[in-house]
Amino acid sequence: MSDTISIKKILGGNARPAGILLKRALPIDLTSAQRATPQLIVETTAGTVELALEAPVAVGDVLLDSRGAFWLVGAAEEDVIAIAGPAPALARLAAALGGEHVPLAVTDDGLLILPGVAPEAWLAGFGVTASAARAAFRPEAPAPMNPVHVHDEHCGCGHDHGHDHAGHDHGHAHAHADHGHHDHGHEHHDHGHKHHDHGHKHG
Repeated sequence: MSDTISIKKILGGNARPAGILLKRALPIDLTSAQRATPQLIVETTAGTVELALEAPVAVGDVLLDSRGAFWLVGAAEEDVIAIAGPAPALARLAAALGGEHVPLAVTDDGLLILPGVAPEAWLAGFGVTASAARAAFRPEAPAPMNPVHVHDEHCGCGHDHGHDHAGHDHGHAHAHADHGHHDHGHEHHDHGHKHHDHGHKHG
């Protein structure tokens, strides 16, 4: 195994390369199962790679091998379930799956989930169609349909804004973390909190 390339480091923060160095990084495309496995051997276009990491990786992570070369983690094609249907139905399904912390990805055509995570009959109850497919599964991708919200404060999901669950996998929740109390949190301002400006609508 003398030709095997060893990778033991995930670079983050100030150690992450930028600019032209990142553009020169070698690609290492992994399935979702492989990204969750810190130690394994994979075949790449640059040769056999042995991952000996201390934590799982995500799409977009930069790795450093024993020779000093950079590698950029991508998503490899794998078996998925492709879900299509009207946007409101897909939004309701995304919220339900997000509430169960089921990884999902949003595409131009609908949603992608991994096989076996949800019964077909249950999915059909949302008014969508599901079919087996092969695709790169990137649950980290943002969801363009997140503005279509189906929860509210009465949904019982335990979140003030109701649509945070759908955003856990798609990056939408971060936006509410910054301004949720200004734009979406009026119910908090009408319940007698001891702030001098509560009870007023924000302009």
